[in-house]
Amino acid sequence: MAVDPSLAAVYWAQVPGATNRSSNDTVTSYFYPCNSTLPDLNFVVGGTNTTIPGLYFHGDVFLDGAPCKSYFKTLCISRLY
Repeated sequence: MAVDPSLAAVYWAQVPGATNRSSNDTVTSYFYPCNSTLPDLNFVVGGTNTTIPGLYFHGDVFLDGAPCKSYFKTLCISRLY
């Protein structure tokens, strides 16, 4: 889910260990420890409070530059960027 970059930055600042990595000037992906509990995203649409549960933002597993071995820190790539 693509959102305003400032909103994504505020959201991911709430997740310990989350980092952003830009693939170009317009796309920034956020990576976070896979065992993180992601916060819900709350916002207002047409005067109605709306919540998207954080579990919907869990993305794919990404091994931080390493083959799949248990002693490497495993990160996940977000679905909110």
